[in-house]
Amino acid sequence: MKNFYAAKILNKVWSLALVLSLIVIAACDKVDPDGPDIANKCFDQPEMAWAIGERFNQEGDRVLYVEIPPYDQSVGAGGQIVWLDLGLENSEEVIGAVKFRELLDSEVPKGANPGEYIKLLVRIDEPLWYFVPQSQNIKVEGYAESPTGEIPPDQFETHKGVATQETGSDWEYYIVVLPRFNYYEVNVEVQKQIKCVEGE
Repeated sequence: MKNFYAAKILNKVWSLALVLSLIVIAACDKVDPDGPDIANKCFDQPEMAWAIGERFNQEGDRVLYVEIPPYDQSVGAGGQIVWLDLGLENSEEVIGAVKFRELLDSEVPKGANPGEYIKLLVRIDEPLWYFVPQSQNIKVEGYAESPTGEIPPDQFETHKGVATQETGSDWEYYIVVLPRFNYYEVNVEVQKQIKCVEGE
């Protein structure tokens, strides 16, 4: 009889453990309101951010384009060419980084020569900033000569893409391979998380 009651108690313990584990699994499947799911967050109006170049214009402000040096075989496959700030258009705030790299041998398009293409990487570092979702939030234009800034981003033709990477401490790069130009303008549409107003 003792074995019978011991088995019944053990059965109940195992049943309770199973129920508790299912509750934990179900809880883990719920969306974390502080996680990367932006559907539960509130945002300010979208803003424009740019790869901030190293040159200066006549007003003494850094230009909104990037100068790319000629292809240099000594840089090596995958080598970094330029690393620049991703800065807001209407302030001096930096929210991320823009990199240009040479391609790895395996990334060179079929039939292309080394140096004919280049890799662009864009990331957002700041935890409260995000790529504007469900839109062409990355726009790139390449130029043979230094740009005059007369082309609006919506008319950029070299590349338009949709970045969906997370932000802040969990950031990842948006990556694209582009034809090599001497200059690029890199425009990024971003938005800042703000405190939600009750009732929204």
